[in-house]
Amino acid sequence: MTRIEHVNCPTVSADGLTLYFQMSDPDLQSRLRVGTRADAKQPFAGFTNVGALDVTADNERDPYITRDGALFFVREPKDGSAPTDLFSAP
Repeated sequence: MTRIEHVNCPTVSADGLTLYFQMSDPDLQSRLRVGTRADAKQPFAGFTNVGALDVTADNERDPYITRDGALFFVREPKDGSAPTDLFSAP
């Protein structure tokens, strides 16, 4: 069976060297992923889950990077037990 993932909400840092996006797997679990590049002429590579966010059972989505590099995102409990909240990550 082929695993299909959906990529949504890309956002690029002001210097163009960091890309964040939301990736949803077939089980509808959403994670924020990040990739970097050495300069604007290179492709993004080395995509990984965003650090400490990877340990939560909640869904992270809708990443946004401010001009000064702060990452904001929405987190919602996967089971729908609480309201959706806005978070920031260093």
